[in-house]
Amino acid sequence: MSTEFLMRGDPDSERQALATMLLDPDLVVDATARHRIAAADFVGDGHAQLFEVLRTLVDEGSSVDPTLVRTELVRRYGMDFGRAVQLANLGGAEGIVGSPLAFERYIEQLKRAAQLRRFETAVRNSFQLIEAGQQPADSIPSAVLEVFRHELPEADRGVDEE
Repeated sequence: MSTEFLMRGDPDSERQALATMLLDPDLVVDATARHRIAAADFVGDGHAQLFEVLRTLVDEGSSVDPTLVRTELVRRYGMDFGRAVQLANLGGAEGIVGSPLAFERYIEQLKRAAQLRRFETAVRNSFQLIEAGQQPADSIPSAVLEVFRHELPEADRGVDEE
């Protein structure tokens, strides 16, 4: 049985969610309060930093405009100016819808990918401890293994059934 598999995020959903938040900063509050989204849930290049800047600006009562967002990305994270401009202008980028109606779907996809990554990390860590002899093989509760089997389709698990 192979324990090597990766839960990748969905950068397109992340971009759409962030673009929507840039267009409607009230959705930043919705994402953090109601959906419990955190910067760590983003995996796309610069997405976590952009979300953190948006969250901080909204918390401070500042305006969320592309110039301020770009400035904060460069100041706080030392981000390359060109990349900061791309991220700060997601709300008006070609191919980015930024639809409040689709926001729920984007956020749910983002949350699901983050949950699966956390689950994958926990299972991987348990298997590493078992392989290192630091944890008995029967220590992974059967319920966790059952959840693992049902969380992901077999092809996504990277598991070789024997």
